[in-house]
Amino acid sequence: MISILFYVFSAILLTEVSFFAWKHTLPGLKQMIWWFPLTMVLFQLGVFILGEFEFYTNLAMPPRLVYAGILPSFVLLAVFSFSKIGNQLCNYLPLHLPVMFQSFRILVELFIYLIYLLGWGPKEATMIGYNYEFYFGITALIMGYLMWKKKLSGKILLVWNLIGLIMLGFIVGIFFTASIAWDTFWGKEAPMMSNEMMKMPALSIATLYMPLAVWMHIFSIRQVCKQKKMKVV
Repeated sequence: MISILFYVFSAILLTEVSFFAWKHTLPGLKQMIWWFPLTMVLFQLGVFILGEFEFYTNLAMPPRLVYAGILPSFVLLAVFSFSKIGNQLCNYLPLHLPVMFQSFRILVELFIYLIYLLGWGPKEATMIGYNYEFYFGITALIMGYLMWKKKLSGKILLVWNLIGLIMLGFIVGIFFTASIAWDTFWGKEAPMMSNEMMKMPALSIATLYMPLAVWMHIFSIRQVCKQKKMKVV
């Protein structure tokens, strides 16, 4: 059941991103939209296959999940973000939409909590531990609404995005230390994560949800900077 929920949620996220991209892209570029969801689906399929063969359970440095899971996802999202379509969206997509999109982190945190209840992941990475992403997701709805009503300045939105990136880095640190330094850093006598965390659907957290949240923050920052006529690469 949890696998179905993860896959449905992932499909909805990719569909939502693609829909907004299609809606706010000039007619001449609309036919190019399809490559983004297709590429991400194929990439997630590759991650699924590697996970089934327990490729990611080898935690020797550098971790396989980093160079064969997280980094490729970041590269794919970067290519899309800085493509002709991505640059056009940066100019024409309403500011409140990327902000409201970050509310998907509410459901991600519920998934992480469910994973903890199943005994796959550590309590420290949940909302009852040191993970406050659930509440940040709620602020995304509030911030998005205020941006929609034009009651919020770009400077505040920049600060909010930076806080979001810092929080994501903090959570990544929790998962990273829980996987390779559960004894030295956390003082645990047994591993904090099971091998299920290195298989789908749990792998979607590191290879899709987290990179997507990071790039949405970067995208939003670029939008604000462009509005302020700041030069951003």
